Amino acid sequence: KAVSAGYATHYLTKTGYAVKYTKSSSNRRDNEMTNDRINEEKNIKLANEMKNKMEKEKITFLVQTGKDGKIFGSISSKQIFEKLMELGYNVDKKKIMIDDPLSSIGNFYVDVILYKKVVAKVKVELKSK
Repeated sequence: KAVSAGYATHYLTKTGYAVKYTKSSSNRRDNEMTNDRINEEKNIKLANEMKNKMEKEKITFLVQTGKDGKIFGSISSKQIFEKLMELGYNVDKKKIMIDDPLSSIGNFYVDVILYKKVVAKVKVELKSK
């Protein structure tokens, strides 16, 4: 983008927001964009592999129940996170999405965001003790 020479020299280039356009800076920018695209594809591929493994797993919780199969309390994302860590999956606890509270006996699916558009559906089973 074209800006005044003083603004470019005294502010943009000194703070690192811009680089003077030259053939070498253009080539460097093109290389960085290519490397970013390659890394993005690699990360998506790794996330998809983890998704395929994770969707084959089933996390089971043994819980105390009251009348009508209701459990005391509910299963939280922290508990699911701990079980996933035990199984060897390193995910961010904040990326575990529970739509409805897991507060009754049965099977549920929980979304785990692994990467930008890669979401794994993990099966969570609640059993009575």
